[in-house]
Amino acid sequence: MSWTEFDCVVVGDELAAVWLLRQYVELAKKEKGAGEVRVGWIRLRPQLRPQAVPHFLREKLGLEAKAPFSAEIRTPKHDYPWLPDRITERYGFAPPAWGPLTNSEQSQLRYCFQRFPEVFDVGAALWARFGKSSTLSSEKLVESAFRLSQLTYIPLEELAPPQTTIFNCPPGETPLKKITRLKTGEISFEFAPGGADDKPIMSRHWILSSGFLEHQQWKSAGFDVAEYLGVSVTPPSHAFLEFSLEVDNAALSPRQAPITLWSDADQIPDPLREIWPMELERQGGDAKTSKLIAQAPVCFPFDVDTALKQMRESVKRITRLIPWLPECLRSVEFPLGIESCHSAETRAEIESRLWQNLHERYALSSLEVRTRHKGIYVLPASYHSELPYPLGPLRGAKEILIERFGRGEYQKVNVAALSPIH
Repeated sequence: MSWTEFDCVVVGDELAAVWLLRQYVELAKKEKGAGEVRVGWIRLRPQLRPQAVPHFLREKLGLEAKAPFSAEIRTPKHDYPWLPDRITERYGFAPPAWGPLTNSEQSQLRYCFQRFPEVFDVGAALWARFGKSSTLSSEKLVESAFRLSQLTYIPLEELAPPQTTIFNCPPGETPLKKITRLKTGEISFEFAPGGADDKPIMSRHWILSSGFLEHQQWKSAGFDVAEYLGVSVTPPSHAFLEFSLEVDNAALSPRQAPITLWSDADQIPDPLREIWPMELERQGGDAKTSKLIAQAPVCFPFDVDTALKQMRESVKRITRLIPWLPECLRSVEFPLGIESCHSAETRAEIESRLWQNLHERYALSSLEVRTRHKGIYVLPASYHSELPYPLGPLRGAKEILIERFGRGEYQKVNVAALSPIH
């Protein structure tokens, strides 16, 4: 049988897992000396957009410095450009540094919460976009608001080490069907025909950064990965459904924020039902159009008709932000309604694409990266989901690297890169 052999392979599209590959290469090079380090990345989504994350992570993850940007929160009556200088001017102090808060910073946050109740509204809006937990205390929402005043985009390809071999293997089409531990100690993952070069992939270490939806698709195809590994896969309680709109540049203000969060409520919004994120993706060069990336909140599980209804509601919110949108709208990624004349095949295709565009939210955090099989780890988005994403999964990536290489070696190579992530 033909094999594709690696030292470490990531299955899934978590930012923390791709960063783990970067660190794994550096540590393994030091361990091997001049030996080659081979790593692989099996992508489960056909399209991966750059991820918006806290700006401080650019330096911490060893990436080139870029200017930060800030989000804008809009409500029917208020507009909150969440800029650091405006925060300092209104609230009297700069956003706290990442890491544990000092007693003084905790006192300042409590004072802000009591004196300026709108910081809770801002925190709820930002958490809807940057949180993975469906529940969070009011104090934590306010803390997160100040920590998310400066943002940046990170393309996952920028994080991956240059020698990474990338496979495209959408879970709904080419499911994982078998895991085998070989006598040599390596572990083989075998996918259904059409995925991962149609050959079993052999590696000493595997990182599964797939979510609940991917595991359900694998299970329905005949292989319960979670049961085999002895792990509990946290089901989402809610999700945000992402879809894109192509609009004429003439419809957009030059000062349009890269991320705008519309809140249906002026006070105390529900982060899972009343916040509607929208991102602007400007096309370069002489392009006459740009993309708006909208996210519609949906309860889990959902059906196609409910999802499309929520997408229509999202477009209504965007029209409040851009009143001339109907005249400048070129196309929408999905049809905003399915009539009875549509075939069952059409509905099934749309439903499959909708599932691939879901961003899950969780009522419970995952707290374990190890499995019952040595050399196989799990690193889902739900790991320590009480932290702003992707800080929880990055903490898990750090734990995996320390278990594999030892704390001393990790700190030598990593230069304490993730010191604020306790």
